[in-house]
Amino acid sequence: MKKRNNLGFMLTETLIVSTFVTVALLYMFINFRLIYQNYNRTFSYNTVNSLYAVNQIEKYISDTDFTTIQTKLISDNTQYIELTSCPSNLFKESNYCKKLFEALEVKNVYFTFNDISNLADDLKANPNVDAKVIDFLEFVSYEKGSSGNRLIVFFNDETIATLKII
Repeated sequence: MKKRNNLGFMLTETLIVSTFVTVALLYMFINFRLIYQNYNRTFSYNTVNSLYAVNQIEKYISDTDFTTIQTKLISDNTQYIELTSCPSNLFKESNYCKKLFEALEVKNVYFTFNDISNLADDLKANPNVDAKVIDFLEFVSYEKGSSGNRLIVFFNDETIATLKII
């Protein structure tokens, strides 16, 4: 039997195998990137500790100053009110509010409507709002046109949480 020159076959085989390996590695990279993003999201968005802290803030606001803050939100015709500085015109006990925010290590507190469909645009216009808060709004589920209010809290440890105020 006469041997032929099989160099062309070896080149073709190498190209096919390298293409297959490249596609497999690309598929694995895409899947692991999504897993990694979701992993980071679960440790940054609505963690147990941050939800507990937001619940404490919600209880404080509901018990003392809810109607004042809600009236201010409606009368100002804005999408949100930033409560981080505990303004004395909104809180009867602004010193207690400051101590609460300090103890819970809060960076920013936003009081808004439950329907947050237009909130991201308003927050983007404010240069003091962290981009992570705006990214978080895409993660939050809400009913469009629903009534009620919501607290969105950004903490010093870069976690973010939200609770609907009932």
